Amino acid sequence: KKLVYKMVVPWALLRTKMNIVPSNVVKEDLVTFYPFISKDKYIVAHEGVDPDLLKTSLKTPDVLEKYGIGKKYLLYVSSMSDHKNVDRLVEAFKILREEHGYEGQLVLVGKKDLFSARIEELVKKMGLSEWIIMPGMRNFVSDEEVVALRKGAFAYVFPSLKEGFSLTPLEAQALGIPCIISSIPCHREVYGDTVLYFDPKDANDIAKQVNRVLKNGKLHGELVEKGRENVKKYSWIKTAEITRDVFKKFL
Repeated sequence: KKLVYKMVVPWALLRTKMNIVPSNVVKEDLVTFYPFISKDKYIVAHEGVDPDLLKTSLKTPDVLEKYGIGKKYLLYVSSMSDHKNVDRLVEAFKILREEHGYEGQLVLVGKKDLFSARIEELVKKMGLSEWIIMPGMRNFVSDEEVVALRKGAFAYVFPSLKEGFSLTPLEAQALGIPCIISSIPCHREVYGDTVLYFDPKDANDIAKQVNRVLKNGKLHGELVEKGRENVKKYSWIKTAEITRDVFKKFL
């Protein structure tokens, strides 16, 4: 896959009249890796939250019962590819339980594939199967079920090592969930001071920052309010308008 990218990306960048990217971080990466492409060929169009993906007719208690999830849980929603860093989140969760006394669960929502199967094996190996729930390994988790799970979560944790925009924390913020996420350039750009950050390569720091939100009700509330305000800055309408203007300029 990486070999194909190395062949296709520079060729595509050379042929295009303009390249629309989801964040300034992506633009900076492209300028750094492909210095022979003019930086004027890039325009940033941030992503947004689809309001239709925030709706559900399902009741959260029913979805929790279906998947064997308790009332207090931390949530992760995404794929479980290597760069998502889920294995370190599992390690941090073990620390959270053993050193900080957390008695709730961790719910990992993602599709069933080779990556999630590896995480499931890690969970079993660490003796955490009772506490780490992976509903996607049982059956397909619908968008409505994901919304219901988000509504019931105490906090959203996202440890990814690399992102282009990172949309799932924004979706969590839209539903009033405090976010504790990795301190990477993309997250700093999109989320500013509206989330709590941790070092994604340090399981102890992940556990420490999650525990801060678990133990500090005031901090939990502040992150919820800041998150709701942050969501207002991003819109797919704005994304569409920028995209339309680019096409109008060259057509």
